[in-house]
Amino acid sequence: MSNGDFKDLVILAGLLARPIRVEEAAEALAVSPQEVLEQARTAEQQGMLTPEGAGYVSVGEAPDVDPPYLAYLAGRLAETLAARGGHGEAGRLFHRAGRQPEAVGSLVAAALSDDDEEAANLALDLDPDLVSIDRQDAGRVHLMLARHARNHGLSDIADDRAADAVRRLEGPELIDALGFAAAIASDLQESQRAETLTALGAGVATTLGRLDKAGSMLTLQGRELARLGFAEEADAAVANGIATLDVHGDRGQRFLGRMNTGWIAFDRGILHEAEVTFDSLADQAADLRQPVTQASQMAYHSRALAMIGRINEAMERAGQARAIAEEQNAHAMGFLVALGEVEGALTFQRAEEAASAVELATGIAREYLEPWLNRTSHYAAKVAILQGDRESALSSLAEARRLTPAGIDGWRVRNLIRVTELELIEGEWPQREAEDLTDEFLQARQYLAAAELLTIRAGREKDPELGLQAAALARQVGAPAHAALAIEAAGAWDDPAVAGPVGELMRRAAAAMPDEWSDGLRAVPAFAHALDSEVEEADPEALNDLLSEVLTSAGLSGDMVLSPAQRRARGLVRRKPRRRKTSWGTRITAVAAVAALGVAVVALVNNSQDENGGVVAAPVSTTSTSTTTTTTTLALEDTPLPTPELGLFGTYEFRGGGGLTGVSEGGVPEPAGRYWVQKPGGFFRADAVAAGRFLYLGSSTNDEVFLVDLNTGVAVETLDAGGRVLVHVAVGDLKPARGDQSVKTAIYVSEGGLVQGQSVEGASSWSQTIDGGVSAGPVVAGNLAVISTEGGRVYGFNSDGIEWMTPAEEEEPFAAISEEAAYAGGVLHVADARGDLHLIDAETGVFLCTRSFGQPPIGNPVVSDGTVYLQAVATLVYAPAGTCDGTPNQIVMDAGVNNAIAVNDGIVFSAESNRLFPFDPARFTTEIIGSGEQLGPWAPFITESDITTPPVIADGLVLIGTQQGMVHAIDLATGAEAWRFDAGIATDDIVSIDGAPLVIKNAVIVTTSGGHIIAIGTDDPQ
Repeated sequence: MSNGDFKDLVILAGLLARPIRVEEAAEALAVSPQEVLEQARTAEQQGMLTPEGAGYVSVGEAPDVDPPYLAYLAGRLAETLAARGGHGEAGRLFHRAGRQPEAVGSLVAAALSDDDEEAANLALDLDPDLVSIDRQDAGRVHLMLARHARNHGLSDIADDRAADAVRRLEGPELIDALGFAAAIASDLQESQRAETLTALGAGVATTLGRLDKAGSMLTLQGRELARLGFAEEADAAVANGIATLDVHGDRGQRFLGRMNTGWIAFDRGILHEAEVTFDSLADQAADLRQPVTQASQMAYHSRALAMIGRINEAMERAGQARAIAEEQNAHAMGFLVALGEVEGALTFQRAEEAASAVELATGIAREYLEPWLNRTSHYAAKVAILQGDRESALSSLAEARRLTPAGIDGWRVRNLIRVTELELIEGEWPQREAEDLTDEFLQARQYLAAAELLTIRAGREKDPELGLQAAALARQVGAPAHAALAIEAAGAWDDPAVAGPVGELMRRAAAAMPDEWSDGLRAVPAFAHALDSEVEEADPEALNDLLSEVLTSAGLSGDMVLSPAQRRARGLVRRKPRRRKTSWGTRITAVAAVAALGVAVVALVNNSQDENGGVVAAPVSTTSTSTTTTTTTLALEDTPLPTPELGLFGTYEFRGGGGLTGVSEGGVPEPAGRYWVQKPGGFFRADAVAAGRFLYLGSSTNDEVFLVDLNTGVAVETLDAGGRVLVHVAVGDLKPARGDQSVKTAIYVSEGGLVQGQSVEGASSWSQTIDGGVSAGPVVAGNLAVISTEGGRVYGFNSDGIEWMTPAEEEEPFAAISEEAAYAGGVLHVADARGDLHLIDAETGVFLCTRSFGQPPIGNPVVSDGTVYLQAVATLVYAPAGTCDGTPNQIVMDAGVNNAIAVNDGIVFSAESNRLFPFDPARFTTEIIGSGEQLGPWAPFITESDITTPPVIADGLVLIGTQQGMVHAIDLATGAEAWRFDAGIATDDIVSIDGAPLVIKNAVIVTTSGGHIIAIGTDDPQ
C-alpha cells in the first residue's frame, strides 16, 4: 500500500461499527503499523478518516470498490479479528466475504463466549442444522437461544430450541438442557412432560455423580408433582432436594431452592408463608445480580403482599419488578406483575383496577405467553362477576376452560375455573361434586381454593359451619379478605370472638393500602363488618378442634388419605348441614392442625453461564448407601484454602496508583490453591481495586458497583452507579470542599458520565454528571480524584464533588481522552487521541504545557523514576516527566502492542498477541526492533493464547492473564515461568481473564469473562 493509496484502509474502517485499530489494519493489509499510521494521516487530511479512541473511523462517502475486492478485504479483516478473538465481528465479515463455513464457526464462538444472540441466529440462518461445527457446541448454541427465547416470552420457540439442545448435548450439559426443557414444558402448562424430563435429568445426574444437578432435578420434579396434585410425593422430592442443597449447594442454588418454597406456598394459597419467604430472600436476590431472577422474586413477593392486603408494599415491589422486566425484555416477569395486580384488586373487590390489570395481562399473554390465556380468561370472568355481568363471566369461563390443557396437566387450573362456575350456577346445587372438589383441594393442599369453595358452599348449602371452617383456613394462610367473606357467609358477625381476629387482620390491611382502597372497603358488607368488629381473645385449642374437623372431614387427619368414595362410606362427607353447638368465635384463631399445610420447595435454577436456564442444586438419596473413601490429590485450582489468620486487607489502587507503573506490593510467590471462587452477578470489564477489607468492582451489565469481602468473595453491598460501569473505582483520602479533615471516599463513574462519591464510612454521598462520556477511570492524585473524558476535559474531585475542570468550559477541549492520567510530583500527565501529552497541576487544575508525541496511546501513560512513557501501537515514546522541555525519545517497534505497559527499574514490559517481552529502552535509539528478538533481560515469554491483560509486577514476578483463562506468573529476573493458574478449571467454565490481576498481600485476585472472581492464595501467608 503506497502512501498515495489509502483506500484499502478507509474501506477496512468502513467495514466495522467501531474504530479500527492500527494493529488490526496492519495485519489485514500485511503492512507495518507505521505505514498504516502514515496512510491514516493522509486519509484524515482527505476527510475520509478521523481518529476516535485508540483507532480510526470512516467518515464521508466510502470509496467505490468492486464487490469481489470488497469481499477479499472483508475476508482479510475477518481472519485478523478471528485470530485476535473478535469472533462476532469476524463471523459477520466472513459472511460478507462469502466464506460461510468460517462465518458459522466464528459466529458460534461469539455466541458461546459473549452470549451473542444475534450471532447465534445468524449462524443458524447460514447452517440450520449446524452440521459444520462440533455437535456439543451446536447443543450449547441451541440451549443459549432457548434461554433467550424464554426470556422474551417465546415459549414455543424456546421449547424447540431446548429439544434440539437435548438431542445434541452430552455429560453435565445434558442435565442442564433437560432441566431447562422441563422449565419450558412447565411454562406451557405441560407438567406431565416436565415431570418426566426432570426424572430423566435426575437419572443422568446420578449416573454422572453430579449430586448438585440431581438435587435441582428433584426439586423441580417436586414442583411439577405439586401442580399435578400429588402433594405427598411432591413434598418428599422437594425435601430431599432442599436437604441436599443445604449440604452441596452454593449461595445461588440455596437461594433459588428457598425461592421455590415460596412458589409452592403461593400456588397452594399459603400466603403468609409465601410472603415471609419471598421477603427473606430480597437481599439475597439483590446480591445474586441476576436481573430476571431478582424480578421474579419481586413479582412473586408483590403477588403475596397484594393478597394479604399490604397493597402499598405490593405496588412498590411490582413497580421494581416491572422496571427490570422492561429493561431485560423479560415479558414473563411483566406478566407475573400484571397477574399480581389482578389478584390484589380481585381480592379486595376493586373492579376498575382489576379490569385494567386483566387487560394488560391478557395483552402480554396474547403476544408472548399464549398458554396462559386460560388464566387471564378466568380472571376476566371474576372481574365480570364483580361488575354484575353474568353473561360475560360465563363466556370468559368457557374460553378459559377451552384453553386449559386436557387431562391431568390442566387439573389445577380446571378445578379453579370450576369453583367460579359453581359460584354462578343456577338451579339444582351439585352438592356431591362440591364436596368431592373440596376434598380434592384439601388433599392436594390447595388451601385457599378450598376456603373459597367452602365459602360458596356455606351460602348455597345453608351451612354456617362450612363458612367458619373456611374462615379458619383463610385466616391461617393469611388471607383476611377471604376470611371476612367466609364469616359473612356464616352469618357469624354477631359473635365478637369470631369477628375480632379477622377484623384485626382487616384493619391492618386497611392501614397498608392507599386511601382510595381503604375507603372503598366499606362498600363491601363483609369488609365493613370486619372493620367494625370488636376484638375478643380467642381460644386456640377450640380453633385446633375446628381445623381438625375440616381436615378429618377430608380424610386427611390420620396416616391414610381416603378417596371421596371411602370418605362417604365412613360417613365423613355430609349431605345435610349441622346446627352450631357452641360459640364458633372461640374456634377461629391460629390452628396448629394447619401445620399440616406442608410447604414444599422447587428449584428451577440457572447454570453458571446464564441466569435463565440450567440446573444447579443437589439431592439427598432416598435410600441408604455405603461409601468408600478414596484419597485424591486435588488440582491447584480446585484446592480450597483458609484465608490468612489476620485476613486479607489493604489499599491497592489501579495499576499501582500514582504513576500507573503496574507495580504492586504483596503477592503470592508460590500458590497453594484458592481462597474462594465467587460469581456475584453480572460481568466485569473494569479492573478491581481494594481498600480496607473490600474489593471494589464495577459491573458492565448491572449498573452497579460491588463491594466484595476480600476474605469470602461475597458481595456485601452494592452501589447504584446509574449506568454501566466500564472503568475501575478509585478509593482515596480526599480533601473536603471545606475544612481540613480528609475523607476516605470511593469514586465511581458510569459510562454516560454520572460520577458518584460515597464516603467509605457511609456518612455522605453525592453525584454529579460530567460531559463527554467516560472510558478512563478515576485515579487518586494527591488529595483529589481525577477523571478524564472522551469530551477532552479533565476533572478534579474532592470528597464533596468537582474541585476544578480543565480546560475551562469556554476554552477549546483537548482531543478525546480514553486513558487514565498518570500522576507524579504533583503533576498529571494526560494523553489524548492525537498523541498530545498535557501536563496539569493536580492540586489546582491549572494547565501547564503540552508535549506532542504524535501517536494515540495504547493504555495509560506511565511515570517511573522521573520518566514518562507513552506506548502507541508500534512506538514507545519517553521523555522527562513533569516538563515539556527537550525532545522525546522514540523507538519504533515492528510489533503491535495491545495493552498498557508496566515499567520497573527502567525496563518496559509490553504484550503483543501471545508474547510478553521486556525491553530496555537504553539499548536502542530509533531503529525498528522486532518483538520476536531479545530486547531486554530475557527473551519474549510465549503464552498458549493471546494476552488479554496488561502486565502487573509484584514480589519479583510479572503476572498476565490470557484469552484461554490462564494466569501466568513469570520470574522478573529470568523470564522463566514461576507458576500458572487455570481459571477454567477453578470455575468449571470456558473463560478468559478480563481485568488485570490485582495483587495484594498474600493473594492474587482475577476476574473472568464469565463473571467470576477468584482469589488465588498461599498456605504460607506473610
